[in-house]
Amino acid sequence: VIKNLKIEFSIFGILLLSILLSDNIDISLYKIFNDFCNSPNNRYFKEFFINITELGNSLWYFLIALIFFVFSFFIKKKTNKKYEIFYKKLKIDSIFFFLAMVVTGVLTQIIKHALGRPRPNYSIIENNLEFDFFSLNSSFHSFPSGHTSTIFVVALCFSLLLPKIRYFFIFFASIIAFSRVVVGAHFFTDIIGGIVVAYIGFKITIFLFNKLNIESPLSNLKKLNSNHVFLALLIFFIIVLFLAIGSSIDIYISSLFYLGKQKFVLQSYFILTVIFRKIFIPLIVLYLMVLPIISIFLPIEKFYFNSKLKSKEVWFIFGSVFFNLLIFVNLILKNMWGRARPNDILQLGGKESFSPWFELSNACNTNCSFVSGDAAVGFSLIILFFITKNKIFFWGSLVAGFSIGLIRILEGGHFFSDVIMSGLIVYLLTSVQFYFFKKKYAD
Repeated sequence: VIKNLKIEFSIFGILLLSILLSDNIDISLYKIFNDFCNSPNNRYFKEFFINITELGNSLWYFLIALIFFVFSFFIKKKTNKKYEIFYKKLKIDSIFFFLAMVVTGVLTQIIKHALGRPRPNYSIIENNLEFDFFSLNSSFHSFPSGHTSTIFVVALCFSLLLPKIRYFFIFFASIIAFSRVVVGAHFFTDIIGGIVVAYIGFKITIFLFNKLNIESPLSNLKKLNSNHVFLALLIFFIIVLFLAIGSSIDIYISSLFYLGKQKFVLQSYFILTVIFRKIFIPLIVLYLMVLPIISIFLPIEKFYFNSKLKSKEVWFIFGSVFFNLLIFVNLILKNMWGRARPNDILQLGGKESFSPWFELSNACNTNCSFVSGDAAVGFSLIILFFITKNKIFFWGSLVAGFSIGLIRILEGGHFFSDVIMSGLIVYLLTSVQFYFFKKKYAD
């Protein structure tokens, strides 16, 4: 196991040597981040990180591992062998997940207590940068960051399960790790140290499993890993979770495009806005609801990349898009949620109160901010991926949805969460609808 950890030990040794010799770089970086985050313009940026830093608490993930283990152990076993294999795998994976966090956590705490590095908020206030070796005082438990080592070992476990989106797991873990610098709990090198410890703990856990001849843990979920829609939904869900816990980031993102005097970067009469809202969106609607009907009578397969749409598929597309966009998004959500648009909230020159995406409000009566109806049109192209299995429609739906959503954010017409939730809702609704459609008309 030592041979497999040469890189990690080398990086850790260099980090340890650097912080013992000098704190100048760390102190400089801390002051830069601190000045940036304490600026009045970045108030909501800092508030976001203060809220999401709790996602690095190991208690949540120990609880998740325990729930999965109990579920796999006590759930009534199915006679079908497929379910027996599933429960066995779930049990092994939950044990590995739990053990990886234990090993990483123990390593982190040993180093924290042995090294006794003062935390930045203590160092600055007390003007004391001296190490207190083998200290029990939590003010001297800065290196390495425990929240960082926890969230990174969690990200590594999920990366084994779903390697196609491993970079997203690492990215989300990095955001939580960075929050520890923002809240003043750690220096930048503490974060790097936490990441290295997570890799060491992860590899040691794999070594222990191999030594004990336990079946390979966290093996790739091939079926789910190749399911583009599932992976997209999972990423949407993680982003939505971040936006629920740190809802102030919505205000911060919109404020980046606010010019003052109730004006945003884009106006409704700008050429770019007109192209997207008056031309691009209607064309997508025609492409989804009119052209498929015409394809029943005329050979226009080239418009759908040589995919021939059956009559039942055409009417399924029409019905699904009609329900998702007109009824669910526009009639129900936009008229019932009551969320004020960015250009209407007090923080951006308006008169209404801001409300997070998950909260019902009375700040708006009709055609409100939640969710983005325009972005939902772009995301609706996903239905053609379900029908044709052509990946161009999957990527096209993401590009169209996010492009239109970005235009609406730049206009001050929608929050970032409005766009993300429109994608999540459209993908989820279409997935459920297609499941029943496929079940009914299975060949």
